[in-house]
Amino acid sequence: MIFLPVVFLLYWFVFKKLRWQNLLILVASYVFYGWWDWRFLILIVITSLSSFFSGLLIQHYEGRRGVQRAVSAANIVLNLGILATFKYFNFFAGNLQALFSALGVTLDWPTLNIILPVGISFYTFQALSYSIDVYARRIKPTRDMVAFFSFISFFRNWWRVPSSVQPTCCPRCFRNGVLIIARLLMACVRCFGALSRS
Repeated sequence: MIFLPVVFLLYWFVFKKLRWQNLLILVASYVFYGWWDWRFLILIVITSLSSFFSGLLIQHYEGRRGVQRAVSAANIVLNLGILATFKYFNFFAGNLQALFSALGVTLDWPTLNIILPVGISFYTFQALSYSIDVYARRIKPTRDMVAFFSFISFFRNWWRVPSSVQPTCCPRCFRNGVLIIARLLMACVRCFGALSRS
């Protein structure tokens, strides 16, 4: 219950420089995310690294559209593959078994005994929207890894619907004022609501 107020106070009154504020957001988000299961941090790190470096590679190969397309496609396949494995594999495996069972065919299809990682849809599409925007030349890639990782992992965003992602909102991590009061209060309300339902 004290997590959000502590982050808020540290952000506004202790860490004055933007880089330290972004680092605080990154650490707080990883603590928030890893509290459920620290192994899920591996997934968000892979997604963040993939999209961060794909943006840099797309910029590096400016003028070579074929290479840029391949880099962008590889990043999309990797991230959607992770999302599909953790969110939809068991769903499709179960339905495939039911379909073949209805046809009189026994199909011994494996299922994965995994828990759905918190926020995986949001941060996956958040990362993909960034790399796609870089490929489409709507934004320039950042070289600030801390700012980018905080942009992907910012815990307040995980109560939002993935389709509501604004693909060009990345610059908000490069200026002060990420945590405005209204957004923090909304995060508190949603957090308490989620806890009350658990």
